[in-house]
Amino acid sequence: MRDVAASGGAGEGRLLGDPADDPVYPDADAREFFLGSAALGPAWRNEVTVRTGEWSRVYDASAYVELVSPRPLLMVVAADDTLSGTDLQLAAYERALEPKWLRILPGGHFAPYVEQFEASSSEAAEFLAQHL
Repeated sequence: MRDVAASGGAGEGRLLGDPADDPVYPDADAREFFLGSAALGPAWRNEVTVRTGEWSRVYDASAYVELVSPRPLLMVVAADDTLSGTDLQLAAYERALEPKWLRILPGGHFAPYVEQFEASSSEAAEFLAQHL
């Protein structure tokens, strides 16, 4: 990855840019989503800190899924998520304890935020209405 800037600020580290060089998320779904973000937010910059890139590669939210209970859990999973892995998400859901609620939506990783936003937000609203 190409160094875009160096920072002496605590916790910021160097910034990485230009996903064509060596993207943090090489998945085509991620590339399309992030590069399309520029149209939605003109101030958005295609950069990430080195630390964030490293942490995102080792982060595993599923390691704690059993600890959510007895609080209710909603998982909205994209059926064709090649970035986080639909199979890994479903395996985490299986390990989760009740009460739990699963909704699978068509599309890739970002579909619940974009193409399936109405469906995912409706599921979240229904879940919150029941459990808050």
